[in-house]
Amino acid sequence: MSAQGRGCLILLVVLAVAVGCVVITFAVMPGGGFGVALPVIEVPGEVVVYNFLPGFNLTNTLIATVLADILILAFAFGAWRVSKGWTQEVPNRFQAWVEILVETFYNFMRGLGGDRLRSAPLLWPLVATIFFFLITANLMKLLPGVEAVGTMHCAYPGQSGYFKAEGAVADTWTLYVPDPLFVGYTATYDTELECQRATYGGYAGPEGGRGELEEAAFTPQAELSEQVEVLAASLEAEGNAELSELVANTTHPATTLATNGASELELPDHVKPYIYAVTPYVRGAATDLSLTLALAIISIVTVQIYGVWALGPAYFEKFVALTSVGNASRNPIGVIDVIVGALEIISELSKIISLAFRLFGNLFAGGVLLMVMSFLVALLVPVIFYGLELIIVSVQALVFAVLTLVFSVQAMEAHHGDEEHAEHH
Repeated sequence: MSAQGRGCLILLVVLAVAVGCVVITFAVMPGGGFGVALPVIEVPGEVVVYNFLPGFNLTNTLIATVLADILILAFAFGAWRVSKGWTQEVPNRFQAWVEILVETFYNFMRGLGGDRLRSAPLLWPLVATIFFFLITANLMKLLPGVEAVGTMHCAYPGQSGYFKAEGAVADTWTLYVPDPLFVGYTATYDTELECQRATYGGYAGPEGGRGELEEAAFTPQAELSEQVEVLAASLEAEGNAELSELVANTTHPATTLATNGASELELPDHVKPYIYAVTPYVRGAATDLSLTLALAIISIVTVQIYGVWALGPAYFEKFVALTSVGNASRNPIGVIDVIVGALEIISELSKIISLAFRLFGNLFAGGVLLMVMSFLVALLVPVIFYGLELIIVSVQALVFAVLTLVFSVQAMEAHHGDEEHAEHH
């Protein structure tokens, strides 16, 4: 076959795959009621179990953090056991692979940190722990089911949700998405009340089931509807049409959902006409600002500790220039070091913000990008962005570890004012 013929064949295959992706995403899947739903996008970690411990809620980002820790510990224990406590002189394949991985990372960090990486106590274990924890936690968010499989619950006010349909397996449910690119319905307090009532026969309070479900006595629907209709008619007769309409729209699921375009839907029998959302069991640990901020604080506090360890009390001269103030009579211009010290304090605090938000922003934005691309085109196209995300999450783990090392090494080096002070004495 000629080059022109091969090119034509490749083009036809690409077009066929593209058409297949479009047809499946926009016709086949919605036709079966299982089109791609747009997940709930929230910055804080979502609660999976309320009151997991007294006064403590279990979030999906905390679950991801614990799982990442378990994976790292299991990996380390497995490597230690296979190597017989690192005493086996002839390594097997797994031990050799681990040694190559760790030694390559160590040599890379040694090139940046020099002898300080070896001489400073616990600096290498700290940097290595940060890197391997972050790369494990970041890569874990790309596994199938992570940020996708979770618990289905009545959508909280302000959330976007969907009706739910009974799955092929008994006692399983899926979100009902009959239209392509359908972003769902916006839940309100009333829709949540109706959903709780229809699902559990009770209501757990204004937070919509966040906690142990409490039994609640409800007026029968027919009686309640009659009472509300009388009240609405009375309000309308008094000239308060706006309040009358508001009251009338707070009791019936169909009328409550009318503003979302759901009141005239002809739904199959297996579909429940109440708004539900899915909270993933596991969400990327670094997509929670609490984790990235905690890591950043640990990193920068450690930097200060290494500065004091290497330089002693003289380390604080770069923040509070006591020597320059004391020598102001002989060198007045040295008082400018006081201003420089204030800038150094701001610089150290800004490092915390920079480390925390760089990691959080990249990981959270990457997760949203994957959600949106899967929502737009369900097949093949998201694979491209998975590849890009694989690079980004690895680079962000490396950047955090490298910056921790570089900041620590810089803190252990005497700054210019200290050197002049030492020479003077």
